[in-house]
Amino acid sequence: MKTRKQYFGQSMVELVMAISIFAIIGSSIMVLVLDAFNMEREGKEDTQALSFAEEGIEAMRAVRDRAWNKLRFPQGQISINGGAWAYNNNPSPETIGRFNRAITVSDVCRDINGNQVSCPGLYADAHTKKVTTAVSWTQISGAVRSVQQTMFLTNWDAVAWKENIKTDFDDGVLFNNTVSTTTIGDGSGAVILVTQ
Repeated sequence: MKTRKQYFGQSMVELVMAISIFAIIGSSIMVLVLDAFNMEREGKEDTQALSFAEEGIEAMRAVRDRAWNKLRFPQGQISINGGAWAYNNNPSPETIGRFNRAITVSDVCRDINGNQVSCPGLYADAHTKKVTTAVSWTQISGAVRSVQQTMFLTNWDAVAWKENIKTDFDDGVLFNNTVSTTTIGDGSGAVILVTQ
């Protein structure tokens, strides 16, 4: 027959075991909740950084659409000037809150067949630029994170003249004016406008 003292000791052991199990389960749940909050915050930061990188790419596309020659700086920052995006010569990354955005514009090189190759290739394509927008930031944990967007911009509106000899220009009626059948220029490919 058990005495009252033995029951009390058994109850204490059960109580200590129950508290230990509750503490383990409770701390595990707390770790999971804190991890979820950290992942949510990091996800928001990733989304914000990606948004800043995409904004940089879209701004550079708008700059290209307005004037191809404005993409001449290898590193710069974007700003709004007169209601339109502008690309400014500033090699320092732009600071946006906790984020740093760096925009680089580089040449695209091609081989003899016109295929893209690492620079220096046979020639730098005058009508294509590689634009990279990198956004970096330091997380609360102290880790440095970054995202990057890259796009190739082309000067799609450029007209490349391939005519280089007089016979290339002798192709018939243009805008109700006939092309002269007499010799035009010196045969070097220079175009001389004449009135008929």
